[in-house]
Amino acid sequence: MNYFSNKKVYKSSLIMLLILVGIIFYSGCSDNNTVTNTLTGSFELTVIYTNDEHGWIEKNDNNSGAAGLISLWKEQEGYTAEGHFIILSGGDNFTGQSISTFSKGESMIEVMNAIGYDATTVGNHEFDFGVDVLKHRAEQANFPYLSCNMIDKQTGKIPDFTTPYLIKIYDGVKVAVLGLTTTSTPYETRKEYVENFEFLDYTEALNKWIPEVKGAGADIILLSCHVPSEELKELRPVAEEMGIAFIGAAHSHQTYNDVSNHLGIVEASCFMNKYAVAKIKYDKAKHTLTDVTIELKDNKTESSDTQIDDIIANWKETVEEELGNVIGYTDTEIFRYSPAMRNMVCDSWLYYFPDADISVSNIGGLRESIPMGDIKNSSVMNVLPFDNIIYELELKGSWVVDCLKPEDAIYGGVYDDNGLHFINGKQFHPDSTYKILTSNYMYTSDSYKFKQYDTEPYNTGINWRVPLIQWIEDKNTNQSNSLFNYLDTLSRRTY
Repeated sequence: MNYFSNKKVYKSSLIMLLILVGIIFYSGCSDNNTVTNTLTGSFELTVIYTNDEHGWIEKNDNNSGAAGLISLWKEQEGYTAEGHFIILSGGDNFTGQSISTFSKGESMIEVMNAIGYDATTVGNHEFDFGVDVLKHRAEQANFPYLSCNMIDKQTGKIPDFTTPYLIKIYDGVKVAVLGLTTTSTPYETRKEYVENFEFLDYTEALNKWIPEVKGAGADIILLSCHVPSEELKELRPVAEEMGIAFIGAAHSHQTYNDVSNHLGIVEASCFMNKYAVAKIKYDKAKHTLTDVTIELKDNKTESSDTQIDDIIANWKETVEEELGNVIGYTDTEIFRYSPAMRNMVCDSWLYYFPDADISVSNIGGLRESIPMGDIKNSSVMNVLPFDNIIYELELKGSWVVDCLKPEDAIYGGVYDDNGLHFINGKQFHPDSTYKILTSNYMYTSDSYKFKQYDTEPYNTGINWRVPLIQWIEDKNTNQSNSLFNYLDTLSRRTY
């Protein structure tokens, strides 16, 4: 073939190539639906979900900790960072174990980054250390904090430290994750930390944001919620109509799993004791969900991820240096919800402030038991992880009775047998004035009535852990002189 013949062949080939490129270019410039229509076959997404971790990253009697968790995901679920997996948390990541509380959640963020979480939800306890700390933790995280129903009252927009949703793409399939924060946050969190935010009704928020993620081409829609499963059951009809495939629940620390009509709702207990694995199958060509299954699994394994182990060991060493000094000893576990624990906490405040008459706390502020053995400062932080301050109020006796009506109130100095009586035998009078100790959380919360009766309480500036530490230290307990010998184990109130 001569040069001219070669030139003709080259010219024909070039024309065919340009036609082919034009076809490809046209297809690539089409709208999202047209592009998606070129995808065929079945797609499966695996959602791995935890909630209410509360800083429980260390291995303990109930679970294998964060290092065991990621090992299970790799060994049993086949997890890889490059695979069709998405790791979500329903929020309340920080406050709880001293290893997390001491660092105000920084250790938890480092662990979650190393595990590879894709997103977490803003829970009410994310505000425990103030908004500035939450903003800093959100900056440190390699994943977004989600909430589509939290609004900044000043701007009317989603706060800048969170985002309403996340979209990830797997082999052309777009997966959207939206977050919901419990509407109870304003009265379950220190008021000054959340007073600038509004928490919208769940359906109202979804009606606003679901059309947007669908408009962005979302094929599979997931919800990661810091909302109890009991409340989310009521949201099911709305979620089904919107085509949502998965709803992760949280906040109530329950175990719940229900799948029907291609929608699963799950709550995976708390403290990394369990995790949920959802398998979501999607037909690319028909744009439909074909199957949703969810399993709840225990975090129990002998395996351990060395990278996570090293992170935890470093933080544990730091906490031990600061909080590891022994302040007492108990030969019997002091259970979180026992009268012994409740009475000890409240009585320690009266010991520290001897001029006060009654001390009042909320049972939800007590977060852990004290195990048998040495008691350390870290043990007290585990029991009382929140940075609450003790307030002193002056109230008439009748006002005191009105303030103590909530069933979650616990107190020292008095007992209740259908009427208040002082433990020391002194008679209680409705018209007398008494000095009351309570936390700034209880005082400012709309769930309690203290601020209705004393509008100018005295801020002692004393962290509520300090009296308990002092009381325990002053007992000089050891293996032959157990702290448990000094505890009042009788209940002080009846309902």
